[in-house]
Amino acid sequence: MPSGDWRADLTRYAEGLRAMWLRHPWIATVQRSLPSFGPNQLRQIERVMGALDPHVSIDENLGLMAMLNGYIEGTVREEISSAREFRRSGLSESEWMTRSSPRVHQLLESGDYPIFSKIVMEARRPHLSRDDQFRYGLQRVLDCIAATLPSTAESPMPAHREGWEDQDGPGQARSRPSERASRAK
Repeated sequence: MPSGDWRADLTRYAEGLRAMWLRHPWIATVQRSLPSFGPNQLRQIERVMGALDPHVSIDENLGLMAMLNGYIEGTVREEISSAREFRRSGLSESEWMTRSSPRVHQLLESGDYPIFSKIVMEARRPHLSRDDQFRYGLQRVLDCIAATLPSTAESPMPAHREGWEDQDGPGQARSRPSERASRAK
């Protein structure tokens, strides 16, 4: 069951799910079916969604879990796909980068791709290990989740809290009253 530290619980869940996918890469090829609501799946729902249940409405919880699961699944599918491509090519990741180097230099010298050049010249993230890349992205997702939590995370947030029904203006998303006040300053 949830420990009371939602961030630690969701980190444990994300890392465990990634590890399971990497142990069984065939999962990435399976098309999802409708949920079966078996005992293991129900226990997982209770554990994972229970981490945020005291802090947000059930609808917000569903949305946040969809975001978290989307990050995990997308990242791990890409990781599995890349590993498969490297195996198929017979090259390691570093060998592939070395082989691609002349083309990358040609693109840099052209000056036609400033964002690509910035990625090559300044980005550190692509040079992190797969584990560190996953953790980096996971922390960003958890930061987004944290931003949705009320500052006093002691009780569930009602679906129709006072002030939430108001729009910030035409075409604007709803926000908490405290957010509107801080933007008005």
